[in-house]
Amino acid sequence: MTITDTTTRPDTREMLVVHRVYRREITLLARMVRAVPAGNTGRARLIAGHFADYQLGLHVLPLITEYLTVAEWSQLGERFARDTPQDKLLFFLGLILEDASPRERKLMLGTCPGRPGCGTRSGSAHTSGRSAGSARRSPLIRPGAPAATAGRREPVAGCCPSKA
Repeated sequence: MTITDTTTRPDTREMLVVHRVYRREITLLARMVRAVPAGNTGRARLIAGHFADYQLGLHVLPLITEYLTVAEWSQLGERFARDTPQDKLLFFLGLILEDASPRERKLMLGTCPGRPGCGTRSGSAHTSGRSAGSARRSPLIRPGAPAATAGRREPVAGCCPSKA
């Protein structure tokens, strides 16, 4: 992998983290679809909705760094943040933070338009690795699955202003 001049071309490192989420989730989705009991239309609808959400943010990294300017890349992120319902933004943030290293969490929280991890009702997205939206929704989609971030409590320095 080559390093891109991020002053003229977009810095797509955050997309490497996001694509790891997509690879994980498509594997889990395939398992969840196969596990839906015959006739359980409620569960099928829930999994279908998760798949629809999954499709919202797919990108092709090599084309981005070659053809988009930094301003155009920023516009994509801003449009995604603007057009995606708040509860889904928090859910996506939780998915991203679930497997992210402390360094990657800092990168993701520092580049998200509007920093959606700040101001969650639980106030813990930046330390626990999961957003309030993800924490509420994951048990419904992945019942019985252990939390990938259990026990993680590393703070991400500088990601959110402290609440005094």
